Amino acid sequence: MKKPPISIVILSCGLFLAYGKIILQYQGLNPWLTAVSWVFVISSVGLLFLQEWARKILFFLSFFLIVFYAYAFNFIALLNQHITPLSFIAIVMPLVLTVFFLNLSGVKKYFQKMLIQPKGTILAIDDDRGLLKLLKVNLTSKGFDVVTALTGEQGLELARKRHPNLILLDVILPGKKGRQVCKELKEDPKTKDIPVVFLTAKDSPDDVQAEKEAGAVAHITKPIDSKKLFADISRILGI
Repeated sequence: MKKPPISIVILSCGLFLAYGKIILQYQGLNPWLTAVSWVFVISSVGLLFLQEWARKILFFLSFFLIVFYAYAFNFIALLNQHITPLSFIAIVMPLVLTVFFLNLSGVKKYFQKMLIQPKGTILAIDDDRGLLKLLKVNLTSKGFDVVTALTGEQGLELARKRHPNLILLDVILPGKKGRQVCKELKEDPKTKDIPVVFLTAKDSPDDVQAEKEAGAVAHITKPIDSKKLFADISRILGI
């Protein structure tokens, strides 16, 4: 399981302890408060495991309680003379901070990433840093874990270490060229079954034939069409 950032751990533990204490104090005395506290406690545990349902429940329930307390402040103050504007702020402020934190775009993205089912690992080997960044962004958004290498030697090392589900390989590389890298991958029992797709501007029939002879399963011509790339990857991996 992916580890949650320390800010989420602190919020989760804080809510669990605060509302767990309320349950112990008001169990059997205030059914409504006890029920709400149980929802907070259960959701705080879900938050610790990065569950999106827990984030949504805590966000909307906290927001509802802020509105409820603000609307019912005068009525609550009549029933309990200890409720002052200062104590009211002490009750509501943690809820406000919870709503604010859970609605931050960075926090929401962190939880939403957990909803994407991993489709496998793709190794991209190319000396064009800009292209590698583009591939990483596009393929990560589709649910793939993407690792990159700038040289053939780095690519071979990563392929043996990470054993990706698919390799995207440029032909012209510093050091070992793409076709030599592909041949070495196919000669190694640990990597021989990994499908290799060449990404290259060289698209003559002779080039395509040479890539197939090296062991590639497909050829994609640069500049890359993202939709076609994903369609080809999906076809090759059967997803």
